[in-house]
Amino acid sequence: MSQNEYSKNGIKDCAETIYSNFNNKKQMKDDNKNAKIKAEFVTVIVGAGASASLKTQKLIEQLTLSSSPSHDSELSKHGDRSESDQKFSSQLKKEVFDTNAMVHFGKNLKECTLEELFSILAKIKGEKSVPAFLNNKNIYNRLDNIRPTQGYEFLAHIIHHKLINCVISTNFDEELEISLDDEIGQDNYKIIKSLSEFDAFGMDIEKEKKSDIKNTILFNKPILFKVHGTISYPRTIRATIENVKKFENEKLKVIKWVLCHTTILIIVGFSFRDLDFEHAFSEALKEKAYNEDAPEKIDIFWIHINKNKKKIYEDFLDNISKREIINKKIGAKYVIAKKSDDFFKELAEEIEALDNNNMIPTFARQKIRNLILEYPKSNNICEKKFYIEVILFALTAKGLFGVDALKDCIRIQRYCNYIINRKFETPPVSHTLRSRSNPEDSNSAELQCYEDANSSLYPDCKTPNYLLKTLETNEVIIPLKNNRNIYYLPEYTMEQLTTKLIQFFNLTIDKEQQQQLQRQLTNLQDIFDVDIVVPDASVCLMFRNPMPISDHKKWEEKTEVLLKNAKALNIIAQTGEWITKDKNKDYFTKFLNNGGIIKLITCEPFEGAGMHSKRQMEVENKLKEMESTSQKGKIEIKHLQWGLISEHIKLNDTNQGMYMKRIAKSSIVAPIWVEGEDDCKVLEDIFDYYWIASIQKSKTN
Repeated sequence: MSQNEYSKNGIKDCAETIYSNFNNKKQMKDDNKNAKIKAEFVTVIVGAGASASLKTQKLIEQLTLSSSPSHDSELSKHGDRSESDQKFSSQLKKEVFDTNAMVHFGKNLKECTLEELFSILAKIKGEKSVPAFLNNKNIYNRLDNIRPTQGYEFLAHIIHHKLINCVISTNFDEELEISLDDEIGQDNYKIIKSLSEFDAFGMDIEKEKKSDIKNTILFNKPILFKVHGTISYPRTIRATIENVKKFENEKLKVIKWVLCHTTILIIVGFSFRDLDFEHAFSEALKEKAYNEDAPEKIDIFWIHINKNKKKIYEDFLDNISKREIINKKIGAKYVIAKKSDDFFKELAEEIEALDNNNMIPTFARQKIRNLILEYPKSNNICEKKFYIEVILFALTAKGLFGVDALKDCIRIQRYCNYIINRKFETPPVSHTLRSRSNPEDSNSAELQCYEDANSSLYPDCKTPNYLLKTLETNEVIIPLKNNRNIYYLPEYTMEQLTTKLIQFFNLTIDKEQQQQLQRQLTNLQDIFDVDIVVPDASVCLMFRNPMPISDHKKWEEKTEVLLKNAKALNIIAQTGEWITKDKNKDYFTKFLNNGGIIKLITCEPFEGAGMHSKRQMEVENKLKEMESTSQKGKIEIKHLQWGLISEHIKLNDTNQGMYMKRIAKSSIVAPIWVEGEDDCKVLEDIFDYYWIASIQKSKTN
């Protein structure tokens, strides 16, 4: 495609470009783990058009046409304007028209951006007038319990899986932060919002330039740059004419560097009317043209809602890249007429189709959330979020799961914290989940959640434990009779489960939406959907040379290696379904046909445990069928109590193996690959211990 040609297949091309970049960087990292990572970003710029609460035009009208900040609420009640209000409005308009707007910005009132008007307001009324004006304007901050836009929810999911590295936001609302806090967790991404933080990040950049070692500062977490400040920290909201026309040096340095080292740029809900950003973007392209360390090309995807302005945006990109040396650095240019919500949803779907669950968990979770919590119609939003996450957890567990495992789910932990904080005037220091079996243990899970006399202080506020019992009462999840810390899904078909959820959430959805919900629930049940993370210190201390398995694709590849030249295999697993699924089944069938022997320890059969019992029976029948079909191979199965199987092992007879801990069926796993006699001896000792225990159990029975 030529430099000035605009693609018609923008979203699909965007997905392919992002996924290819992700795949290439991952492969380079896997091939050379100690190599210095080159600074190449996938960056998203989001403006006011992407947020729900930041009604920019309404704020402009309130600021310039209504009243002074201090009298907004009273005017809305009485509809009249005091003498001071009229004086303020007159003064502001005079300042805008006669002085600041024309002299500093060369614009009239209607052409000014919100940032420019803030700077004029600060000039007239002082810097504190801007935060005062924004007070009580229903602009979301990250403590608000709301359902963010669908676009932000999908964007957060894409960021979570490292397909996007940086977001530059000109918005001072914190709706995106709510999505990121839910999806990633507050500690797992970085926000740069104040001048001092930009300055510190700039110093990190300088250190990085001089360093020859592997990057550990700038690339280990996604980064959100709030270039115009943020509502929770009013002093970060910029309000001087000089800063509106051009970024402060500390910010300009960082934004230039990020854009210069961006290889894929997505612009959403942003029009480049801000002079500071237009200047920074132009400077970044110039620097890119002369910087040998910068990526060779930058592909630009500009998403806008107004089809009539497509030509304006195309002309902007053409004008900014008129110089030949800059034009050479710009790859493909795309202007896509889409709502931000639709764009990110379709982008996620295209990426999912490309990946096919090899390296990125399914987006089905997000689609189910959106179908049940259609923005912004939901009441009791936090309770509904909690219900949804427990149901999604139960479905992905594909069987039994312990209450303790829920604490590993970022969303469930976060919603528990919110509910507890809302219920108690003085919230506890630590809000973890606590199990019924040991309510005094603050280190275990905490769904008991303060069911004591204090609960009567706030009878209308439900505890997480109450919500869990509500799911039980409605037979969405069921506890085991002999251990109420362990749950399972009833033996529903996906059609029955869909009907159950529609009834439980009292959804009013049409037939097509019901089919969508059933389809996504089926997708979530069928695939292996867990978050793969880096192993913790306890695992690393067990082995001399543990090699993390970073994604599903690597897991599958290592399974093939494990079986390739082996004659015997020892396995500890919950059900052994891993042997019977997808390509693994082909590998194991070949292994058995060659006379391979498998010793398998799984959890003891449960009768009447819903989906778990059905799945366990199906898996064991498939294993028996695989054994009988092979004629040469053999599978010997032993059983242990479900709670004892927390260490999952695959060990062959050629000193190769895999290991991971999965306590109470956690949704987070950290599998490793080991080789060599010493590390495999550790696996052998663990397996032998449980094998002897399973033999003794069978004798007792």
